[in-house]
Amino acid sequence: MPELPEVETITAGVRPHLEKKIIDHIVVRFPKLRYPIPTNLNEVSQGVSVRSVTRRGKAMVITLENDHAIIIRFGMSGRITILENNKTNPTELKKHDHLDMVLNTGTILRYNDARRFGSIELREVAQLKDYFKNMGPEPFDHEKVNAQSYMDFVKPHGKKEKTKEIKQILMEGKFAVGVGNIYACESLFISKIHPKTPANSLDITQAKTLITNFQNILKDAIKAGGSTLKDYKKSDGSLGYFQHSFKVYGKENQPCTICQTPIKRITQAQRSTWYCPTCQKDPNS
Repeated sequence: MPELPEVETITAGVRPHLEKKIIDHIVVRFPKLRYPIPTNLNEVSQGVSVRSVTRRGKAMVITLENDHAIIIRFGMSGRITILENNKTNPTELKKHDHLDMVLNTGTILRYNDARRFGSIELREVAQLKDYFKNMGPEPFDHEKVNAQSYMDFVKPHGKKEKTKEIKQILMEGKFAVGVGNIYACESLFISKIHPKTPANSLDITQAKTLITNFQNILKDAIKAGGSTLKDYKKSDGSLGYFQHSFKVYGKENQPCTICQTPIKRITQAQRSTWYCPTCQKDPNS
């Protein structure tokens, strides 16, 4: 599943082809995704200029000049391919090519999703704040994502402390959005924090270390073009390279790069977690 760095990479690749361009029309071939593609998508978008292309969490947001926004989530296998009209025959369709966004330049943005867990939604710009209300701040927002804000989050004044496992807190995206399974596993390993550690048991120094590490890992992954997993590709069809930097993710029984102990895999909240039992001491042992 594309995580934040992958969506940032896709967004950056799409932006120069789409911003300040006019949508000539949108062709919907197979409307059934996680949610049905809105039936009025072409009507609302046709002939309208694109104001901006941004990312919020793991969603790409295409804001139109008529104060509507197209929100694309990529699910397990969704991806956008850019087809230049003078290089690619747009009639050469592939299975699961759900939608074409045809621009006045002749460029086509094609959305393909084999597993159909992605979504394409339409909202008014005024609704976006409410639409994203359950998302935490962006991970690079240092005013909202820092060691002290973490302590306040897990130990809120006058409220019950958050005793959930730290891996689950990272995955929920309420403290900081976008730290998915890959980057949660990697940042916990580098921080030497066991994934089952209760969130409220971290001290402020550990919190600072963890936050710095997941911010740096996300930045490095963005620079590398994301993580190529299964069906994920960048918008130009090329592959990302950050997967070659994984320390623990997907490396069950392989030796730890630090101590040579075999990496273990456990299941947390129905998701696999990889960790080193020597470098990341179990708080319950």
